[in-house]
Amino acid sequence: QVYVICETEHIRYPTIALPDLRRRIVSEWLPSSGYRLANAPEVECVHWHEATKSQSNVFNRYIELWIPIERVE
Repeated sequence: QVYVICETEHIRYPTIALPDLRRRIVSEWLPSSGYRLANAPEVECVHWHEATKSQSNVFNRYIELWIPIERVE
């Protein structure tokens, strides 16, 4: 299967940004890409790293969103 893989910003709660990311992939990127959604599972890969005390204002938390695609013929 072919996937487009995008990720949210690295923020404290990336789950808040996930719906907007998916919407933007489908409504902005997909129509001009030459691809369409494929009939396969979407995958969310959650990276939820805790910051160290010296990095208390740095967030290394994000979500990868894997959207299945296929070429438009």
